[in-house]
Amino acid sequence: MQKFWKDHFKNKHTSGILGPGADKAFAPLAAPEIRQRVLIAHLVNRSRATMQQHIGLPLGRVVLRRWIQDKAESHYGGHSRSHD
Repeated sequence: MQKFWKDHFKNKHTSGILGPGADKAFAPLAAPEIRQRVLIAHLVNRSRATMQQHIGLPLGRVVLRRWIQDKAESHYGGHSRSHD
């Protein structure tokens, strides 16, 4: 797999690609010289989105659910106060 990427980046005839969130109208302007950096940007963007979807959102839901169920415990850092 590593050989594929090395050969792919050495090929100067590969067209440039756009970064994450780029406007497709600018595709003809994408420089082949920055192709590797753009692919890394895509990888970082995809990794960040995957982490958010599979870890961040479920964890946020658990925390929110716990907070809703017991506001006092969440508010006082796990120490419940008695009202004597």
